[in-house]
Amino acid sequence: DLAADYYREQAGRIILPADDEARARGCAAAVHDWHARWVEAGNAPLLGGLTEQSIAWVDDETGLYCRGRIDAVSPDQSVWLDLKTTGDAEAFGRHAGNFCYPEQAAHYLDGYRALTGQDATPRWAWLVVEVDPPHGVQLFWASPELLARAKRRRRIALERILDVLTRPDAE
Repeated sequence: DLAADYYREQAGRIILPADDEARARGCAAAVHDWHARWVEAGNAPLLGGLTEQSIAWVDDETGLYCRGRIDAVSPDQSVWLDLKTTGDAEAFGRHAGNFCYPEQAAHYLDGYRALTGQDATPRWAWLVVEVDPPHGVQLFWASPELLARAKRRRRIALERILDVLTRPDAE
């Protein structure tokens, strides 16, 4: 049967419904259009550098193995970007903490410090695109104060993880 043959040929692939494909293409086009306007306004390019860069390191204080994947590194490597989709870009800043996005940023930047030995890190930003048309795009910079608070919360989380892993009853 034709349908069975199709699904057999697509084994291991994700079949994306047409409306999801259109939504993803719309988001990508909106991000590229936003970036073109950003650069035209005289700002340094944020996109066009490395993408999906994996990093791994051992946390000095706990000995825990850590890893991360940075969505995008600016061409001059001065900015690391995390691409996020949302239903409402205006509300992203108010809700980012609910998803521990600042802690994730602090985690990745601590990885940068561990790998390079440098105290100064790239700037961190979230590039947020709305999933529904007209696919609004906004850039949110992580402030040093936000990252400092997130770094403290990340440290507490790593200590808790270590505590659980080193309990006598842990296997």
